[in-house]
Amino acid sequence: MRKIVELRIRNGNRPGFRYEVGVAKSRTELGRLYRQRDLLRRLHGRGEHDVLQAVKDGRTTAPELERLIDAHGVDDYRKHLRIDPPRPKHPAPTLDDHVVHWLETIPKAGTKGVYRKSIAHLRDFQVDGQRLGDRPWPEVPRHVIRDAKTSLRGKLAPNTIRTVMAAWSGFYEWAIEREKSQADAAGRPALLDVNPVRAAKAWDPIEFTRHRFPSWDEFQKLLEVSAESMRPQYATLALGGLRIGELLTLPPAHVHLPTHIHVGPFGDWVPKGYPRSKRGVRDVPLHRDLVPLLEMYAERYAGAETFFVNPRTGRPWDRSNFDGQLRRDVTAAGMVFGQWSRSTGELERKRDGITAHTLRHATASWLAAHDVQLQKIALILGDTVETITKHYAHLLPSDLDRSINRIGVEKSGIASGTEGAE
Repeated sequence: MRKIVELRIRNGNRPGFRYEVGVAKSRTELGRLYRQRDLLRRLHGRGEHDVLQAVKDGRTTAPELERLIDAHGVDDYRKHLRIDPPRPKHPAPTLDDHVVHWLETIPKAGTKGVYRKSIAHLRDFQVDGQRLGDRPWPEVPRHVIRDAKTSLRGKLAPNTIRTVMAAWSGFYEWAIEREKSQADAAGRPALLDVNPVRAAKAWDPIEFTRHRFPSWDEFQKLLEVSAESMRPQYATLALGGLRIGELLTLPPAHVHLPTHIHVGPFGDWVPKGYPRSKRGVRDVPLHRDLVPLLEMYAERYAGAETFFVNPRTGRPWDRSNFDGQLRRDVTAAGMVFGQWSRSTGELERKRDGITAHTLRHATASWLAAHDVQLQKIALILGDTVETITKHYAHLLPSDLDRSINRIGVEKSGIASGTEGAE
């Protein structure tokens, strides 16, 4: 059995007084709690409200009162009663407090950084002039989740908003489990048992946007207008499928000409959040058109710390400087550059815009269009087969006759009927 015994007193003197005497898990314990409740009700009738308040505040206990009254009587027990001084009131835990504990449970630094940025959009959302992170836990109505998600439109790309919402939902799933275990230990009902992100259906309107797939002609046009030092860098993105972070932190020792580029940690040097996962550690084979470009770059421009460097300074690239150079080259090629403005924080991405990441998409789209297996594309890009299928499967050739007839039958005797003639 399990029963909560409470003392409730409602009158004009002390309206709304409520105290949970305890949780009974057996009939014997239930009888003991009922006796303590009747004792507290008797003290209330005698007007000893200060003692009741001390019990409610935890400065003394109902079993201690019961012991003293049995030993000294109801008239003399106060001489022996020890009431602790009032405890300083601690503010109720806030959303920020729970986020701190949640982030401590995430082992990977790169993942923790992404989650910290994602949850910051929720913590900094203003509700009636107050940060949501400063509000008592778990006071987060469902409509606030929807409003917070709506506030991200125009600031973040749809795909990024979906990632942010997934982080919010993961946080609340963790919080529900934590609250449930704490409530069970304290013998009280849980304060949070429904994920407000899922309950608000906050991600129903969010759809994945179709990636921009540059054509081969657009890529060639970009190389024509680019400086000699930039062509190998753009070609490595488009023909090797490297992420922009992997390109800018690529050590010279990882460029193995003329065979492959190794993407992964370099000795004790591991850039923050790099690689993104174990799948990111890979050997990318070099395209035949990319080899002469890299050989020329290694001879004339390659740096000592990173293989690709800023041609103006000879130092490793800063991401914003690389984006600025790419913007100028894309515009000179007569195409649209699409990227976030790091100075204003406003959305500049356009559906047909070219970015450093769209050059990585070019690798996958060209491979899929040439009927390369999706598993092979995933290995080259260091991604999951599920992600590759989601974004690039529609580019696979639809002529299944050509695909099935690529199976070689020479010397098999199937076509000539000579198999097993002997």
